[in-house]
Amino acid sequence: MKNYDFTEINNYIYFTEDTYDWYEPSPLRVLMTKSSKNRFLNCTYKSSKEVENVKNIIFEKGGQRKIQHLFDQGIIFDLWVRIPDDEKECIYDSNMRDGNNLSNTWTFPIGEKKKFCNSSGKKEKYWQITAMPLNDKQGNTGYLYLSDKNEKPKRKWGLNNSRVFKTNGPKQKYNFWDALYSVWEEQEKPGFFLGGTVEPNFNLTDIKKIQNNLVTKTELDKYTMLQNSKFAEKYINTNSSKFSLYLQKKQQAREADIPIITSDNRDVIRQVNSVLRQKSSELKKMIEPDQVSDRAIWNENDYQKILLEIFPFIFPQYTHFIREYQFKIDNNLNKKSERPDFLAATTNLSVDVIEIKKPDFEIFKRGTYRGNSVFSSEVQGLISQIQKYIFNLERNAEKEESKITQTFKNKTDFDCGKSESLRVRSPKAIVVIGRKPNSDEKIRDFEIYKRRYQDIEEFLTYDDILDRIDRIINRQTGTIKN
Repeated sequence: MKNYDFTEINNYIYFTEDTYDWYEPSPLRVLMTKSSKNRFLNCTYKSSKEVENVKNIIFEKGGQRKIQHLFDQGIIFDLWVRIPDDEKECIYDSNMRDGNNLSNTWTFPIGEKKKFCNSSGKKEKYWQITAMPLNDKQGNTGYLYLSDKNEKPKRKWGLNNSRVFKTNGPKQKYNFWDALYSVWEEQEKPGFFLGGTVEPNFNLTDIKKIQNNLVTKTELDKYTMLQNSKFAEKYINTNSSKFSLYLQKKQQAREADIPIITSDNRDVIRQVNSVLRQKSSELKKMIEPDQVSDRAIWNENDYQKILLEIFPFIFPQYTHFIREYQFKIDNNLNKKSERPDFLAATTNLSVDVIEIKKPDFEIFKRGTYRGNSVFSSEVQGLISQIQKYIFNLERNAEKEESKITQTFKNKTDFDCGKSESLRVRSPKAIVVIGRKPNSDEKIRDFEIYKRRYQDIEEFLTYDDILDRIDRIINRQTGTIKN
């Protein structure tokens, strides 16, 4: 059973399915095919009570098992009673192969045409899938509606696992539209609209996402067995791992296609990229002036200012910054205090140190030692200075933490609540100096040397900053595949 058709005739919609693997004969199918043709083509019931009597006779033995676990046979009977006699004759003939023999397929009514107004007040026509009512525990009833826009005599919507409907399997009665309807919190719940513009509206892409993400009955059963197995293992031997593994695989499959850029974040990302392009252009102008003499226009504070405007984008772990926090040093005859360029507060309420020097800061000495580039004395002095900052911050952490926290509160909008404070716990340093070395050999030496210092989290040149900006702007825009 791979192909299913919807047939549209006047004001009713019909469903055609193969019947070779039916589990049991349908009393409704017997009604529409085996009985006398004239009796059902020309019958006009005088009252609703007579209709109910006939309905009860038809279903008194076989029951009303849902066809495909979707369509209610009692509702199909009600639709069959209402459709015009000429349509009955058309459907009767399609269900008979020759004489009184049954066809290999069966066509039966499942819905009727309805009109709805969209948000603009315009009326649109939809096929109401009447034989598949959606119900919740509050007693509400809704339906699935298929748009009849660009109406055709035979529309093939495709009734399979990737379109329109889905059940949990031949032995389990589960309709994902029912599951969706049950969690819908609205006073008026007419149902779901496929196509057109009436809300709540879905397309085939939406349906596939819903199918992949809603919890199935099998999954619920496995979850129940997992919890029972965990409890019972105190008394008997159980194996909860197989249930856990199943649930894990289902969750992974549910998250197999995660979009990076969505309608919710697209505008924000565009705005961030616009700001970063502007800052990148400004920084390039400052480190690559038209004339060497132009570089004198900008001092160290200018470079620090623009980098701090960029840092929240390339270092999102930092939420707040303060400039030149001064803390005292005990037992040091040469210096009584330290003052790093910046302290940065992280999202986990710890503190790091940031040092920023100008782009003309020389990284290497002019000569080499045994063929290797060597850090300049200025860089070595800067590293020693940073290590002393970190050493003294940690040594005086107990008395400095409350002061640092209060300084952040006074100078920024930082707020960590009354019961918490910033902590000095193994602080790291961010260092920005100079330009990228001009040869592969020097780049290699630079990468080797800067990894020697565990206290320095990031050792960056201005070119590294520009590269990071470019990578953020050119971020991945597709999906994460599991």
